[in-house]
Amino acid sequence: MAEVVEYSLVVLVSVLFIGGSVAIYNSFSSSESQLQLRVLSSTVSALVEETVRNGSAEATVSLPATTFDCTDAAIRLTTSSGTVALASPLPCSFGFDVTAGTHVLQFAIESAQLVVRVV
Repeated sequence: MAEVVEYSLVVLVSVLFIGGSVAIYNSFSSSESQLQLRVLSSTVSALVEETVRNGSAEATVSLPATTFDCTDAAIRLTTSSGTVALASPLPCSFGFDVTAGTHVLQFAIESAQLVVRVV
């Protein structure tokens, strides 16, 4: 009888440990994704400001899978963890998806509109 109780306690502790580990990992993954989105939005915002001042701006960034969308003067960045909207001082009209990885973002002003290229 004592062996059954001991075995049951070992199994219960193991299951709780595995469940706790999964919960911690999921929480960390979610926080990391949110942080990536905030960093990306800060980078894009800084590049837009530099483009307005200098006519163009460029940065090499590591991106999660991202959708860039801009209509009128609102830039939206969408990743698996959410969407961030940024105001653009210039009108813009583009929309494209970027695969995860390291890319070069090139911002420029063409015909009084903000344009973005991803290389």
